[in-house]
Amino acid sequence: MSQAEKVNGISAQQVAAYLSDNVDFFVEYPELTAELSIPHQQRGSVSLVELQAEQLRSQLHQQRQELAALIRNADNNEQLFQIYAQLLQRLYTCETLTEVEEALQACFKGQLALANVCVQLFVKHTDYADFKHHALIDKRFKHSDFFFGRLSQNETKQIFNDVSVESCALMLIGDKKALGLFAVGSDSATHFHPEMDTLFLLQLKQLLEQVLARILVRPES
Repeated sequence: MSQAEKVNGISAQQVAAYLSDNVDFFVEYPELTAELSIPHQQRGSVSLVELQAEQLRSQLHQQRQELAALIRNADNNEQLFQIYAQLLQRLYTCETLTEVEEALQACFKGQLALANVCVQLFVKHTDYADFKHHALIDKRFKHSDFFFGRLSQNETKQIFNDVSVESCALMLIGDKKALGLFAVGSDSATHFHPEMDTLFLLQLKQLLEQVLARILVRPES
């Protein structure tokens, strides 16, 4: 330990521990704050009061930024909720498979402005489930009816026929039997990722299965 780190048998660590345990020390001895000189990377030496004031300003700026981010996030969530509520209401009144597809397209590709939306209903094209998408379903839906993230180039072409889709959300429609596949693509590689919450899509999946079950009772006109 150097001479600067230990004076009169008292180490710098002991001084630091004492000040940490006695946070009112400089309140009782305010005259010391004017005598202290603290190194500053940009401005040389500054007083303790100046350093504390700068730290407080920095903390306040950071807190304001965090508050603004929370407000923006709340506004985005409210907007998303309104769009999603309108979609669910529209789906509930759909009478044909075509109307279901149009409602999904209008919401995700129109209002949410995502790069690509693909609705493939096996109930309209029964060969999809058995041939075209069999391997993909086995690979991507082993543990869940949802997939978020990036696909291989072949899988992307298979679903979207568009290699510009960098990440996507996939949802398998159907409970005991696969009725279809709903896919939403983004041109951002990080837009959809495996940690995403499934709450909204789970509600959409449940409603779609109810609507499709009702529609399939009668043939589409």
